[in-house]
Parts: sequence; structure tokens; C-alpha cells
Amino acid sequence: MKIIPLVSELAEHSSLKSSCSHFINLRLRIYKTLIFSLRNETDSFNLQLTLGMCTVLCEEAAAFDLSMSGEEREILVGNEKNPPNGVTPEKALCPSIVRGVISALCDRICRQEWNSDFSVSFSALDAFNALSTLPHEILFTNKDLSTGMLIVSSLCRFIETQLGKPPPSHSKDLHSSVVAAFQSLTVWLTSCPLLAECESVLQIVAETIQLGITGTKKNGTEREEKKAASRRVFDAAEAVMYSLFTCLGRQSLAGIVDERRLLYLFGPSTIDTTKFQHFLVNGDTLLSIHEASHIPNLAKGSPCVLYVRRSPMHMARVGFARILTHEETNTKEAESSMNSLSLSTPLPPFVPPTNELTESYARGLAFRLPADFNKVTCKVDARFHTAESTRESEELLLEMQRLATIEDIQPGSVLAKMKMEDRIPRPKPPVKTCNSIRVFLYDMGLIDEKSHGKELIPLDSGQSSDFYRDLHEMVDTSPSSFISTIHIFYMNLQSLSSEFLVLLSSLGEGVEVGRHEGWTGHWSTAFSSDRKPVEERGGVDHYILDGLSHCLYSKEGGCEMAFVLPSQRAVRHFKMEMPQPRSSKDLVSTCDDGGDRSSSSSSSSSSSSLITPPSTSTSSHSPGSKSTSASIPFMGIFLHEMESGLVQIRTRSSATRFGCVGPLMDGMVVSVSSLSSLLRLTILNVTRRNIVEVDNYQHTHVKRRQSISEFGKKYGQDISYEQFLTKLILS
Repeated sequence: MKIIPLVSELAEHSSLKSSCSHFINLRLRIYKTLIFSLRNETDSFNLQLTLGMCTVLCEEAAAFDLSMSGEEREILVGNEKNPPNGVTPEKALCPSIVRGVISALCDRICRQEWNSDFSVSFSALDAFNALSTLPHEILFTNKDLSTGMLIVSSLCRFIETQLGKPPPSHSKDLHSSVVAAFQSLTVWLTSCPLLAECESVLQIVAETIQLGITGTKKNGTEREEKKAASRRVFDAAEAVMYSLFTCLGRQSLAGIVDERRLLYLFGPSTIDTTKFQHFLVNGDTLLSIHEASHIPNLAKGSPCVLYVRRSPMHMARVGFARILTHEETNTKEAESSMNSLSLSTPLPPFVPPTNELTESYARGLAFRLPADFNKVTCKVDARFHTAESTRESEELLLEMQRLATIEDIQPGSVLAKMKMEDRIPRPKPPVKTCNSIRVFLYDMGLIDEKSHGKELIPLDSGQSSDFYRDLHEMVDTSPSSFISTIHIFYMNLQSLSSEFLVLLSSLGEGVEVGRHEGWTGHWSTAFSSDRKPVEERGGVDHYILDGLSHCLYSKEGGCEMAFVLPSQRAVRHFKMEMPQPRSSKDLVSTCDDGGDRSSSSSSSSSSSSLITPPSTSTSSHSPGSKSTSASIPFMGIFLHEMESGLVQIRTRSSATRFGCVGPLMDGMVVSVSSLSSLLRLTILNVTRRNIVEVDNYQHTHVKRRQSISEFGKKYGQDISYEQFLTKLILS
């Protein structure tokens, strides 16, 4: 069976909208055709094309159904049994279409016909990744998570099937498919954190992570002498584990929050960057602590600290820890506080949840451990008795109260000069100030002679300017997410079309390169250290989105994307090596290669192209490295407006090991309303595909962990445990 795009069968000047039925009347037939192809097609290329079209169908159907009125939406989710007149049953099919596609994918991906054909396997994983971005009201109708649970269990079963093959079948390509499956697992768990709250899902995911890290699912004494299938598989499984413990259910903060941003937030009279005490914890986490007992809205009269944490999976994040008072520890809210510390991350305010499925999960963001969990004890702790009343203490208290009320007291004595209420001894008021940093480290279990120099290494920040400069250059410029740069070119012989401007506005958010703390498209401008608050400005137009002053930025699916429109000044500044077209005619012809070239030169048509380099540039194009442009794989996506509301897709790319990348493929026609979403999904899949195709690629958390470790070695203090305690107490 060969699937041919509908456009190629139409006459040259035919109108698609006038000659074809409406989408709502065709999508059920399209759905049945695609499902039949998924279950019966044997040709690898046709299956790849079918999988891409399944994603496009789901995106288009979801966009159409969500645009319906409230009454029709109730029919969509099945809340009404009798639809009103004029509403056909097909309008309520989107959730059924999505469930049918997912069911077919989950049924076929673990079968021999698919898992042995890596091109089909990767296309199926691309489809899984793309489907995770569908609205939750479509994926999980009536808050039913069974669809997500089915996908997670299928991905875990696929990983187990691939790793369970005999050793002669293991190859780099097979391990690449396992790495891609682990990436898909991370995508689904982070897109719907509620899945990790299901015990059955958590159990199978934990077993799969163990299989990837240790090479076996056995525990305890039953575990054999095995190891991970490869280093790549180990790193991919470790990334899923980090996501479970550090990412799921935690709403992202509004950008990076580090020492400099705290300085601008609270002011120099409150925050002194030279007063931060820095530590390397467990060899992969930087902890910077500042006294916060003098900040009223945080401390509330109790000892308190502010801390900035940098980890392999996170850029700089801030939180605070406060010692609870005796009254607070007895309240219901603090029953499960960890060693009388309430940990949270209130600065800056959290971004509200984007869908109602995560609202209930977001309410429990305050992370607390049971009071008896990992409680720190030492020899001195055992010598202190609990402050509980005994029979002797009660008798002594009664005797003192009796003596205080005796009227036969010698005149002139000290007791006679005291008032009646002052004669009963009372303890001194609790201490309001203390060395909060020392108490925090002790309660966290980090002050211990055995762990000193291993789990906790104090850092020397005496030269603050050099320290913070190296901290930014070595750690803060090491991304915690995949990065990708997309170059956009617009080709029109007349003028700039409004449709192109709408496309740009929907691809990402316009950011100022000099102040943006994320990826901007080039290493020389990315990850700015400027943390000054951005002043709100009125509407400003005429931005130059060439990556030199501004760019479009989007972060989705664990990837930072920068969209830039290269200009001559940017080429001169960055010294790009960009091939020059022989003429404007060649440039327009190239973007419409294979189509009707005469139509591309008419005044009513317009074309644009997106050139997508791989995210592997994080390793080969980092500062200080050199690479030739000839060795850089790429993918070009050419967009041609066929008529109002419809866009034709043409693709050109360098040779890939695992076939086509979806969902957008050569020859497809999609609607303008779904174009930006499908473009981002394709770019994300291209980025992930380029990662797994590089055999020696290091995951971002591995490279960031190495950067943190190198920084710790450079500034680590080689002092004894006694010297460390003395310095900590006297600070």
C-alpha cells in the first residue's frame, strides 16, 4: 500500500476547499484508513508516512474540536446522550480517534515487525512524543488516565523487549532505540506528572530504570553480576530517574533565580553576595546559603536561611528554610516537617498551572519528609534527655509553689521584695537568633566528620569577582536542557505576508538577547548573566529577530528552541558560513522543488523555509571547539501557501540513519491553525533524533554534572574537619 498526498492528484489550478469535502466529514474515513495501514502495512517508508499522518490527524482534530462551542464540547466529552439537531456524531470523535491511534501504536510497537525495523520504531516513538502535547481534556477525557498509563507501560515493555534480546542482537542502533524510548518515557512523565502518582505506573517505571542502570530487574541477593547494556543506556535511564525525583510535579520558576537576582530582588542592604557560603554537595550539586533571619516576611521571627541550588537537572533555583517554633511544630500543617525545617521555594511566585489536571497536584508542592526520616544523631545527642515532666520534677514544682505562697517570710529578704507572680521561677525566653547556616547544615545531615571532604566540600569564595565569573562561565552556561537553533528564511518577490507574521508570533516569545538567561541561538550571546528586573514596556514593533538583538524563544519537551531570521549584520558578527544562492530565482525554486514553479513566482504566493541544525551542537559547537559546516547534519522544512488556510510542506535533509522524522513530512498539506504546533513538534523530534544518532553523545545532565564537579575541584577548600567547624561557628 502506498499513501500518496492528496495535493499531487489535484489539478494545477483547482481549489482544494471547493473540490473536497469538509474535514469534519472526512476525518472518520481518514482515521479508519490510517488504522488499517498501521495494522497491515509492511513497507517501512509507508509506515513512517502513516505514523506522521496519524499525528497530523490528531493535531487537526483536537484543534477543530476545541474550537467548538460549549454545548458541542459537552458532546465531545460524552456528557450528553442526545445531541441537538444539526450536530453530527463525527464531531465527538476526537478523543476516540486519539485513543484508537494510541491503542494501535501500543499494540504494534513491541511486535517483531516493528521493533526490529529501527526506522519504524523511531517513527512510532516520534508519534508518542508528539501525542503527549495534546490538550489533557482530549488525552484524558473525564480525567481518565488509562491512556497515559497504557503508553508508559508500552514504552517500558519496548525497552525490556529490546534489552532482553540475546547479546548477538545488541548493536548501536538497538541501543539508540532504547535511548529514544527512555526519552519518550521522560516526555510523557513530565507532560503529565499525575501518571507518576499511580502506584502501578511508578512500579513499572522504577523497574525499567533499574533495568537500564543495572542491566537486571532483580533485587537484593538475587541480583547477578550484570551491568548496563551501554553507557548511553545508563545515562538515558539516569535521566528518567532524575526527572522522577527533581522535575515531576514541580512548576517551573520564572527563569533562573541566583545570587545576583536575589540581590536585585531584596536590595544590597539585605543581600550581600560576599556573605554567601558555598558548598559542593555529593559531588554534583552546588549549594549557596545566605543568612535570612533579618528578612521579616521570610523569617517571621525565627532563624531562616536562603539557599541557591544548582544541580545536573536544574539551573540556579532558590528556596528558603526556616526553623519552626514550638507552636508551629504542634500544628497539623507541620506534623511531617523534616527535622523542624519547612522547605519550600517561594521566590519568585510560581506560574499558575496550565490545565486543571495538575491543579490538585500543584497544591501539594511544599515538600516535606517525615520527622523520623534520616534523623541525625551523634554521641552528644544521646546525652540530652527529653524535656518531659517526671514525678520528681512535679513534686519539686509543687514545693516551690507552696513556698512562694507562705506569708511567714523574713522581712527584708529577697523573696519578700519580689511580687507574688515573680516568686515562681520561669525559664528564659527562647533564643531568637542563632547561626542559621550551621543549624541548617546540621539538620540536613551534612555536618559529619565522615562525610567532610566527600559529601560536603566547602568552597573558597574569597575572590568574589573571580568566583562568580567562573561560576557563570563554567556552570550557569552549561544548559540543563537540549538546545536547538532554527533559522527561518522568508522568500517573497513582493511583500511580507500577514500569515508569515502570525506564524512567527505563534512559534515562540520574543526575547532580548542581552538579558535572556536561556539559549539564544549562538554561544556568544546565550545564557546572559544580567539579572536586572525587566521593565514592562508598551507595544514595540520593528524587532530584528536575527539573534543579535532579539530572537524568538520557546521551551517545550525538555528542549530550548531559538528561532532566528539571519541578517547580513548577524552573518558578519557571528562569521557564519552560509552558502550563497546563485540568484533569487534559484532560492525560490529550491524552496518549491518538486512543485509547480510557475505558481511560486506569482504575487499571491509566498514561501518560507526553516533550517534546523541538530542539538548535538551542545557538544561540538561549545565555546573553544571547532567544527566544519560540512559535518553538520541539517533538516530544511519549506512552507508554501497553496491557498488561504492551507500550507504545503516540502522537506530536505542530510542523510539519517533511521529514516524520516515526523510529524511533518515531504508532500503533506496542513492547515495554518495547526502549522506552528506541528513545526515545533517536528523540530523537537529532529533534535531528539540527532541526539540518539550520535553514538558518543553525552546527555545534558552528564555534562552539567561534570561542569559542577570541575568547578568544585577548582574552588574546593582543603581544610580539616576541625578547621571547618571553627570557621562555620565563628562565621
